[in-house]
Amino acid sequence: MAEIYNLSMIPKVQFPDIKQEDFEDAFQVMQEAYVVASEDAPVYSFTHPFCGPGGEYGACWWQLDTSLALCGAKWVNHKFAENVLRGFTTVQREKGRIPLHGPDVLLDPEHKCSSVPKLFQAAYEVLERTHDNALLDEIYPLLKGYIDWWLSDRIEEKTGLIYAIVEEYLPGRNVPLCSLETNIEVVVGCKVVSKLARRLGKIEEAEYYKAKMLHHSNLIRTLLWDDEKKIFMSYDPLTGAFEGKIYSTIFDVMKNGVASDEQIDYLLSYLTDDSLFQWNTVCLTTAAKTDKCYNETPGRYAACQWEGSIWSMRNYTVIEGLDDIGRFDLSAYLSWKTVTLFSGNFAEFLNPPDGSGHGVKRYVWTASQYVQILIERIFGIRYSNYLGSVSIMPNIPPICYGKKLSLCDLLLPGGARMDVDITSTIDGSEITIKYNITPGDIKDNKKLVVALPSYGNSYKAVSCDYEVCKHNRGNICQTESLITLIPGEKTISGEVKFVK
Repeated sequence: MAEIYNLSMIPKVQFPDIKQEDFEDAFQVMQEAYVVASEDAPVYSFTHPFCGPGGEYGACWWQLDTSLALCGAKWVNHKFAENVLRGFTTVQREKGRIPLHGPDVLLDPEHKCSSVPKLFQAAYEVLERTHDNALLDEIYPLLKGYIDWWLSDRIEEKTGLIYAIVEEYLPGRNVPLCSLETNIEVVVGCKVVSKLARRLGKIEEAEYYKAKMLHHSNLIRTLLWDDEKKIFMSYDPLTGAFEGKIYSTIFDVMKNGVASDEQIDYLLSYLTDDSLFQWNTVCLTTAAKTDKCYNETPGRYAACQWEGSIWSMRNYTVIEGLDDIGRFDLSAYLSWKTVTLFSGNFAEFLNPPDGSGHGVKRYVWTASQYVQILIERIFGIRYSNYLGSVSIMPNIPPICYGKKLSLCDLLLPGGARMDVDITSTIDGSEITIKYNITPGDIKDNKKLVVALPSYGNSYKAVSCDYEVCKHNRGNICQTESLITLIPGEKTISGEVKFVK
């Protein structure tokens, strides 16, 4: 069988409570779910290799699982990630719909469905990094068609919100619901398609989807907010009332500027209330512990486990939202909790009382998001060929202050390799970031950004030019330099010291 990776592609990580063998095993989980597919031997019409969910779910692509697998896999095999996107172009159905999974037979032909559309963000992260100039032209029609399907076939007439059925929201039912998570992902889809259209010079389309994003954000902000209870809730179009259940999806609205400042204040009070989502213990439960739907059900997967168990996908979305609103202190904490809970425990979901893994024990999106959180959210590595930049912006949880953190031999698109070493004082008042970047196979001119986020007192960079940027409720101290990576030339090294 072909491989997503070989051991030389996997970076070396030094981080408290994370073992290198567990980090490597996360990639092995993805490898075990690798499915060979080609134009001559497609798998449910998918013509490129992909990752299935893992375990008993078998050799089948799923829109949600196969998309989330890209989040980690792209860091060891970017070409594989690019080709998965090409595979999605061969399974797109009528009006742009991408099915829930390969068989596409859950409902009768009049009610074909998709699933929570995580493809938009996953695809953007691949397209942002790629050196393949033709890829964007190939994938833009896929994403445009998919968002058009949501904005046509899934509009609830009375409110204009997106309604969802089956696994277009989770836990999902065979009746429609204007779900918070689905509506937020459609906002993400509009944003992604708008940005890609602008890159392609399709200005009219870019403005159209930007307007859709803003309009839909406003619908969520106003129609899914229960002003009496001061909380967001999904809306049941059959009853004309809020669903009434308090899921962790209420925090999805922190993404992309959807929630107002006042609404965010309420959300943060719920998030950090240990009696609700167990913030101080085993977080985050997918439903508030005080809600009547809350349950702790170990064993095989059942829909009820979206109403209490801990899922990496739910946690990651909250981490994204916390970063978007500048609460870097809270996102650092949740990132640390998530990777330590799931390290060496890449199960489908965790049971809150003890953090034990259940469902499929080696679940692909869990392993993939574990890798993504470590590399992108904690070490803060971002590579953008489109923007011409490499960024190092670690978000360090205070429990790691005074300890050496490192991520070495990280593979970048184009074959370059990066080492990042982070040291800090025990109180976090001084943090030093050292880096080495070894050129790859292509000449690469990049803006190197080394930065440090904070909530509260901002950092200052020592002995170099810097800028402190306000980022919603937080601050980012940022330095910039220009680098040129030339094949066969020497490694570029440097360090930046930050002090409060």
